[in-house]
Amino acid sequence: MEKNILFIIFFAIFSSVNGQENNICGKIEYTYTTNLDYVNQEKYELYFNRKFSYSKEIDITSSANEKYQEDKQMGTQVNIVVGRKNTISKFYYNSIKSFYFRENFFDEVILVKEEKLTKSWKLHSETKKLSNFLCKKATIRFRGRDYIAWYTEEIPVPYGPWKLRNLPGIILEFYDTEKVFHVVANKIKVGKDNCLFKFDEKELEKAISLDAYLIKKEELIDNMFAEMSARRPKGSKPFKRDKNCDDCNKDIEVFDDKN
Repeated sequence: MEKNILFIIFFAIFSSVNGQENNICGKIEYTYTTNLDYVNQEKYELYFNRKFSYSKEIDITSSANEKYQEDKQMGTQVNIVVGRKNTISKFYYNSIKSFYFRENFFDEVILVKEEKLTKSWKLHSETKKLSNFLCKKATIRFRGRDYIAWYTEEIPVPYGPWKLRNLPGIILEFYDTEKVFHVVANKIKVGKDNCLFKFDEKELEKAISLDAYLIKKEELIDNMFAEMSARRPKGSKPFKRDKNCDDCNKDIEVFDDKN
């Protein structure tokens, strides 16, 4: 009887120690910089453990803030709204089985379920240091852009910011070759304790498909043009959206059969 009790105690201690050795978790703060018509920055906090990662937008700017940009050709200033009215945070949720993201497009919140990333990364021998972590280089073509990512095997989980993932270690930086989209880690905390992060998966129940999301975006853009036309003086020509113009459909992601 005593031997059985001792064995149970030993097994419990061994399991606890072994579990801690296999645990890894942490929080990383990233800065997302996009440079399309103008430079925009957003901050995200990514929480991760072995089973999933959850990246949430922080420090959201209200649309009450504006900045002015000079139009040199017209000799005038135009208002550019910075931020948005709806300050519900965007997020990316990545588990072993599924991937979701929540977008805020024209102040409408859209929750989307995506398929797992199936494209293969090309791994390179180049290395560099980021926040004292040794990082390795990887490249991939994803939705119309060629990306360079720097990941560290010192944090051996297959996650990263935004939608890029499935490398031998967490991604601390990535950017496209045209310098349109750049994401880099600023603050990194890693540990082996308190790794049981909770995420309410009920938030994911109303997710739509990626195809439905793309249709919804087109509808919202068309609605915006209709509202702009409705505010024009009587007799003015309505705004028309040219979907084939070079500057009309600028976006980080290009969705077509090739990408």
